[in-house]
Amino acid sequence: MKKEWFSSSPEDTSNIALEVAVMIENKEISPWVFLKGDIGSGKTTFIRALLSFWGITEGVSSPTFSLIHHYPHPQKNIYHVDLYRLRSPEEVDTIGLYDLFHPENLVFVEWPEVIEDSLCFPHTRIQLFYTEEENSRRILLTSEA
Repeated sequence: MKKEWFSSSPEDTSNIALEVAVMIENKEISPWVFLKGDIGSGKTTFIRALLSFWGITEGVSSPTFSLIHHYPHPQKNIYHVDLYRLRSPEEVDTIGLYDLFHPENLVFVEWPEVIEDSLCFPHTRIQLFYTEEENSRRILLTSEA
């Protein structure tokens, strides 16, 4: 599946993320989501809105230093991962990332570039691109599920 949106504000980006959350909930796309984009492109804003769909509205921030945030939910385990500081697939092995990929888990990964070449399971990729217009983003979703 491929889908493309254009956002002209953080509110637009949040609305797009809520649309993606519905797609995840309806099992139209993989619940393992890899977000790519330059610094400041809106990855954490996108994840914050995704998590709000499942009622998680407090304390959502990028886990740049802790690497993995776990958000308990009555029906799901939800994880937010930031791989920005990791430089090799071997480093990823040490944090237990691959143990998170179970069908009942939602896993949102920022900066997945370090593991992209080794991904051998269905996942959803969301790319956020700056556009010529100020505060505008092109958001591209591709999913193998």
